[in-house]
Amino acid sequence: MFNFNARYGITEVRHNSSHIVRLKVLDTARNATVEMTREYVVSLIKQGYRFKTLPKDRNGRLYWGEDVRIFTFLGVAYLRTDTNRVASDNLGELPAF
Repeated sequence: MFNFNARYGITEVRHNSSHIVRLKVLDTARNATVEMTREYVVSLIKQGYRFKTLPKDRNGRLYWGEDVRIFTFLGVAYLRTDTNRVASDNLGELPAF
């Protein structure tokens, strides 16, 4: 189905008033989509697992996007696709669920 660039691909996100709280993630090893908490995603990235965004193109097909990184500020880990040192989540234009 995919050229596996990462173990996990993030397809959708759920925010609260301040940041992402849950994510829909394609696990390429199991070829299954699962829901994960932000804390679990952070822990997997810290363990060395690679996450990328997995948005849809204008024809509705998924494609590999940007690498997801952690930026920690005052003890809070933020999920980001850029290298900006801003205390907020930024995974691009992924849709909400």
